Amino acid sequence: MALAFGIAASPFPILPAVLLLFSVRPRATAFAFLATWFACTAMVTALFALLSGAIGLSAEPAQWLVWVRIVAGIGLVGLAIQQWVTRPQTGARPAHALEGLAASR
Repeated sequence: MALAFGIAASPFPILPAVLLLFSVRPRATAFAFLATWFACTAMVTALFALLSGAIGLSAEPAQWLVWVRIVAGIGLVGLAIQQWVTRPQTGARPAHALEGLAASR
């Protein structure tokens, strides 16, 4: 339980939280980020708690678990290839996603 709390309270959400403070509506976006962070952490924890009982402990993994790993691996390789093919070319301008974070003059 302590390890799970340590992972949930890790410093990874600090950078998005700082970026949210420089957005157009910082209070609303910060509350939305906080709510979704806790909701997603709770859902993932519940999902893995339920799946841990389905997997069970044995010397050899279940057949369906082997196929889940294979499908997940193929999906991740496919995602990596898709991101590689659609990456911006050299000299291309970056996306305009961060323009709203620019300091006001």
